[in-house]
Amino acid sequence: MSFDHRPCRVRPGRTSQAIVSHFFCGCVVAVLTAAAGAAGCRGGSSDDPRRTSEMPGDQEAAGVVVIQATDAAEPNPPLWRLADSLSVGALEGDLAFGRIADVAPRAGGGLWVLDAQNQTVYGVDESGGLVFRIGGPGEGPGELGNPTGVFEVDDGRIAVTESYPPALHWFDALGSHLETVYTANPLSGEGSGSPPPLGEWKVMPDGESFVHLWSIPLPGGGQRVLHSLVRTSAEAGGLPVADTLLQWNVEAVSADPMAEVKLIQVHPRWAIGAGSTLWWTPGDPYELRAYASNGDLERIVRVPGDGVRLDDALRSKIESYLLRLQGPGPGGNSIMAGLIGRASWPESLPRVAKLWVSIPRGRVFAARYEEGLYDDPPSMRVDIFEPDGSYAGRLDLPGGFSPRRFAEGAVYGVASDELDVSYAVRYKLQPPE
Repeated sequence: MSFDHRPCRVRPGRTSQAIVSHFFCGCVVAVLTAAAGAAGCRGGSSDDPRRTSEMPGDQEAAGVVVIQATDAAEPNPPLWRLADSLSVGALEGDLAFGRIADVAPRAGGGLWVLDAQNQTVYGVDESGGLVFRIGGPGEGPGELGNPTGVFEVDDGRIAVTESYPPALHWFDALGSHLETVYTANPLSGEGSGSPPPLGEWKVMPDGESFVHLWSIPLPGGGQRVLHSLVRTSAEAGGLPVADTLLQWNVEAVSADPMAEVKLIQVHPRWAIGAGSTLWWTPGDPYELRAYASNGDLERIVRVPGDGVRLDDALRSKIESYLLRLQGPGPGGNSIMAGLIGRASWPESLPRVAKLWVSIPRGRVFAARYEEGLYDDPPSMRVDIFEPDGSYAGRLDLPGGFSPRRFAEGAVYGVASDELDVSYAVRYKLQPPE
């Protein structure tokens, strides 16, 4: 099986529809049945007004800047550090969390903590004290089913997202429900009876949202899964307007969806920065692509080097890691063992596992697939790039800490204590001296 990038520049197409969604994938290993190739997309030509003589790299045809980030491959790069942590959550009390899906900055200090198990968003102040709750389990207005993300925008509203069916719930600054919107299926024009898509999305400080939608294939319904990256913005007095920015496909190798599984999935990652700049990476090779708000490809950042070779020892470690994960329902580990038994393994791990961009500065944080991801507890290496693509250094995250959001000068995420109780953490970021 291969991951084939085919250029498929997609001009933004505008359609009036309510498309807002989110599916946050917290696991570093994607289990995808019968997955094979995928097609990447790249933008068209444009002059780059931000290019300067001091910027590293060279100029490709059509005005695209290519930056060869060789310093990111050095064994001893500049190191960023973590300091002054704020931890929220305990085994007992008002802030005892179940399963934390997201942690985000709160205006004026403090955190938003989304507990997916309790279907509730908690707002805490700078001292870690509870301010108020949002949501709660249910299907009524302002109630949550499968919440996956929380965002606060500049006007004080709070957005809470769901993954399936994809939905966006808007609340005012006091936590009162305003409205809920749902998505359409990207395959709705290709057949009837298609189920709702999955969605991963991000809401920007101005309220604009970017959504990655992908269809759920029906049994015997074909060998293609369409992925669409969509930008939405609200029209005055109307539904959101959607612009399709990029599209790519995942092809199946067998008509039988359970004939083979690919445990290490080379999957594109994306993040949005200042000025609606879209950063997109194919996952392998290590390449970051920056698109302007009009969809034109502006620059490419390439990090040399090979992926982590998947030898027998590392494969055994990954299998053990997967078997520790809680499977769906009774016998979950038996299900995982069955998937492992039908697995197809690549020769090496893909390069990029996750991608974030800080707001408003626009620094890019790229987490690598490396052996440490499968330690117990896992650890993560993050490469940091400036908005122009130049390399800024590396951040080694402590074992057991899973980042959810990078903001200006801080990282927000989830950790667990010795009793495996999850709590929310904010670390301040210290640049190299």
